[in-house]
Amino acid sequence: MRKIKFITAVVISTALMVSTEVSAYATCGQDYETTNSNAQNYTKWSTPIESYLTETTDGKLMRVQKSDDNTGILVEYYTKDYKLQESRIIDDELPIFGGFYATDENYYILSGQNNSEKDDTVEVLRLTKYDKDWNRIASASEYGANTKKPFDAGSARMTHDGKYLFIRTCHLMYSGHQANYTIQVDTEQMKVTSAFSGVYDSTYGYISHSFNQFIKIDNGQLVGVDHGDYYPRAFILQLYTGDYTNGNFISRCQTKRFMTFQSHWNSNETGASAGGFEISDSAYLLAGNTVSQENRDIDDLVTRNIFVAAIAKDSKELTTNWITTYKEGETGTSTPQFVKIGENEYMLLWTRNGMVNYTRIDGDGNQTGKIYEMSGDLSDCVPIVVNGKLVWYVCKNDDITFYEINLANPASTNKTEVERGHDYKVVTMDEKGYATLKCRSCGHQTQRETADTIYLKFYMKSGNNFYGINQYTYQDLKPGDRVYAAVSMYNSTSSKVYHDKYTIEIDDRDVVQYCEPQNGESYFSFVVKKFGSANITVRSEMNDGLYQTYQFIVPFYCYINSVNNTISSFQEGTTVSDIAGKYTGPVQVKDTNDKVLDNSSKVGTGYKVTEQETGKVYTTILRGDINGDAIINVLDMEAIQKSILGISPLTGVYEQASDIDKDDQISVLDMEAIQKHVLGIEIISR
Repeated sequence: MRKIKFITAVVISTALMVSTEVSAYATCGQDYETTNSNAQNYTKWSTPIESYLTETTDGKLMRVQKSDDNTGILVEYYTKDYKLQESRIIDDELPIFGGFYATDENYYILSGQNNSEKDDTVEVLRLTKYDKDWNRIASASEYGANTKKPFDAGSARMTHDGKYLFIRTCHLMYSGHQANYTIQVDTEQMKVTSAFSGVYDSTYGYISHSFNQFIKIDNGQLVGVDHGDYYPRAFILQLYTGDYTNGNFISRCQTKRFMTFQSHWNSNETGASAGGFEISDSAYLLAGNTVSQENRDIDDLVTRNIFVAAIAKDSKELTTNWITTYKEGETGTSTPQFVKIGENEYMLLWTRNGMVNYTRIDGDGNQTGKIYEMSGDLSDCVPIVVNGKLVWYVCKNDDITFYEINLANPASTNKTEVERGHDYKVVTMDEKGYATLKCRSCGHQTQRETADTIYLKFYMKSGNNFYGINQYTYQDLKPGDRVYAAVSMYNSTSSKVYHDKYTIEIDDRDVVQYCEPQNGESYFSFVVKKFGSANITVRSEMNDGLYQTYQFIVPFYCYINSVNNTISSFQEGTTVSDIAGKYTGPVQVKDTNDKVLDNSSKVGTGYKVTEQETGKVYTTILRGDINGDAIINVLDMEAIQKSILGISPLTGVYEQASDIDKDDQISVLDMEAIQKHVLGIEIISR
């Protein structure tokens, strides 16, 4: 996560008036780096959920996180204001993580392992039971089970009723074919009472291929949903008709399609993804995204829109509610999250162009409010409701961001950045970037390879496209220019990329200003405020000796018109000395009150510059300075307003100074340009 030492954030609300507050806390935790940003999104098939958030009985938030690159499962406890209280690692059971599930009394971890030899004695699935202090109690297992690879090309979800826990997942079968896989476990005895891992048809819950799986219980009825690409080629609802309370869920199913996919029957490409399944009092609800399914050949379509499909419980009638309607070729949407927030009330969330979009959905799948936006990300962490707020987290390496949406006022949002993990500092480092690291907070030491190279890569923007620029470009900038940048850190020996913390230092912030990424852009930026020179240094926070400095040179400029005898195109803050430097001989500068100014005085509109040797006189024009006080502020806006209304018409150089946008007329657009300048949004340049 970036840590910018000198930044003060100014939040300007959007048209939807979304308010976001940011807080940050620094803590030590387990060494456990992983990234789940946008992990809920898939284009072809899903993967097991690795990020979970749940509220404990003592009012804490428990985060459960798995990463393929680390040993064990991370469990962390946070206060309601996201301060880390405890961090621990739970030992892996079988090597492949499948999922986590919490009941009122216990926690459960689902894991598996591959069985490439198709050996019926190999344990392919294990459900492990823990108490609420994470003491291991017992486990239940599946052996062989027609499984070469568990959780292959799909997910795993769990639900329970009384002592029975149900798992709906997928596997690569002995035949090499992929399908869903459903299991029932008696959690009191911790044994599998029934499982379906074979081949049949959809009337008994079998789906092939199954790229995402959901399972719920509705008033004693087991309900499954799968993303099928062949048998059937659809989002399919399955209502089990049997009584599972005897320990055997396997029974005939009533089936109904939420959506049928086009294209070829032998293609894994369906152009769709499923984000969430919920059951209201009146309907079965599936939220997802899809390309247009009206065309037989969907392989070349790229734009996905958000939908909520509702199957009525009584009539089994299907209604598809389109939440977005972007045209093909436009930027599409991510796989959504779909969360129950109240009785027959839900929140639907998705991302587009770096923004989280969200809206309310009722029990029949209808959108009931407007679409809100907030800057941020989703992840595979399904949001939960805590104290009237919808909460989820996104992790990027060691840094965690918790997001909140106020359910009573959805326009009110909050994000809290938690810098977890050890705050390492490089103690020693060899020429190949292998370092001894020591935590500043707790003193813990470790040794590992780290970054030995850091630099800023600069970009300019043309329309919606960014292109790299070289040093010669950013050394000849002018006020008002915006240069985009990104930090790169890597080890020169291994070429491994690092995402360590860093600082951005600017020695003269009057010349160059740092700006956070805007409108979902990936790059932060520097805005040139005035002429001069400024050094920008990017420095590794872990290693003070790892830094790179860049010099921005902004030459002073003004336009001396010998025909009209005017001096213009200079910036606010220009001094007499700056103007005098453009002449070979001595000059005298007087303000609008005919007062002779010294070299340090600032120059505004209507000032007289006299060449001492020739006696020639020039009049200055500072665009935006209407009243001639050398300052651009609200008084200048008032002067323009009075001129527009005919109260005090502007003439001469003052009229020229009022035409900010250079369209040869004075209008409210010029007033707006001054307002943006005052707020620092867009500097009036030459």
